[in-house]
Amino acid sequence: MERGLHVSVVIPAYRSAAILPELVQRLEDTFRVEGINYEIIIVNDCSPDDGATWDCIQRLTTEHTGIVGIDLQKNSGQFNATMCGMEQAKGDLIITMDDDLQHAPEAVPLLLDTIQSGNADCVMASFPSKRHSLVRNFGSLLVRSTYRIFHGLPRGIRMSSFRCMTSDVAAHAIRHRTRSPVLGAILIKSSRRIVNVEVDHHPRASGSSGYGIGRLVKATLDNIFLATTFPLRIFTYLGIIISTISVLGSGYYATQFVLKGTGAPGFTTLVLLQLFLIGITSIGLGLMGEYIDRIIDEVDHRPRWHVRHKVESDELED
Repeated sequence: MERGLHVSVVIPAYRSAAILPELVQRLEDTFRVEGINYEIIIVNDCSPDDGATWDCIQRLTTEHTGIVGIDLQKNSGQFNATMCGMEQAKGDLIITMDDDLQHAPEAVPLLLDTIQSGNADCVMASFPSKRHSLVRNFGSLLVRSTYRIFHGLPRGIRMSSFRCMTSDVAAHAIRHRTRSPVLGAILIKSSRRIVNVEVDHHPRASGSSGYGIGRLVKATLDNIFLATTFPLRIFTYLGIIISTISVLGSGYYATQFVLKGTGAPGFTTLVLLQLFLIGITSIGLGLMGEYIDRIIDEVDHRPRWHVRHKVESDELED
């Protein structure tokens, strides 16, 4: 591993006061063994725990070197909190990881070695098996599918929030000013030189995941609606097909009228067709509503995050 390398670790924190001390200590031990200069940036995403997480971060800055603590004024979401930390990072290489110890700090040197081989701009951890609930694993599968279908994820690459990237890729990602960033999709657009390295996934050290069914559904929809207009295009194609069928059907019934006269009224067929078309129209309006909602969110130009406080160790690793 290259000596003199400066590494920034960005950790979005949410209700993790019980876990952060062990996480920081293990990261510190790993970097010292490897002889790496480092900073650990912990972003408190307005944790609803009566200030326990922020108090813990402030205490860590007094007990350790190389710690930067950022307290966001409102909950901005994991991706925004991560990008806020990336914006503050000063390292040559930037690592992002979760705060729950499911990403082992001891695996960080493997990510660094892989990216320093010179064949990648971004290295993402790949887990043989994930220690998540069935619902979370199913939600992750849906999100991965949207990456592959709508974002052009290279074949064989698996997305992960445990990743290492060059400062150039991080700077390119931060320049995306979208109000609701999908960080994985942004990284795909920032570089095609993405590789995986296999590491173990560990059980959550404490508490429960902040990703419930609602947040997983929202993440899936954001992956789709913020990346492509393909759902609307489907309705364009569907409209063309239905119009073509209608023209052919009209020609058929006109021919029948000319040859045989007026036939029995097709009341059932008419009702079914009306219900089908009304359903299609309602779904199309719903899709347009989703896009309009996100357009309004983007053009409103609200800040993506606001930093209430920032604290640093008296002596950063230099």
